[in-house]
Amino acid sequence: MSSSIVSKGKRRTGASRHMRRRMRHIGLFAHAKAADARAVTVNRMADLLSVGLSAAWRLVSAGQVESFHIGRRCLVTVASIDALIVRRTAEDAQRRKPVRAAAASAPVAE
Repeated sequence: MSSSIVSKGKRRTGASRHMRRRMRHIGLFAHAKAADARAVTVNRMADLLSVGLSAAWRLVSAGQVESFHIGRRCLVTVASIDALIVRRTAEDAQRRKPVRAAAASAPVAE
């Protein structure tokens, strides 16, 4: 008998059932598929942004990304995801104004 754990005739892997399902859903070329698509699911958006599913749903419910429904499936436009990235990058740049320039122009006390 091998050293692997055998349960009901199936070999168990280290990943949980949820992680195996998520890895199968994402697939190997998830980013390439999303780049070609005009809209992606909220799960795919969470994967693309490297955020959790609850954070992705907060973005949708706050209206920060454009979404629409087809049946029960909620889809988010890729253009609105790109706009979110640009908007958040600009906000971060505004917050991180260089302090060194202001300090360099100040007179030095002797």
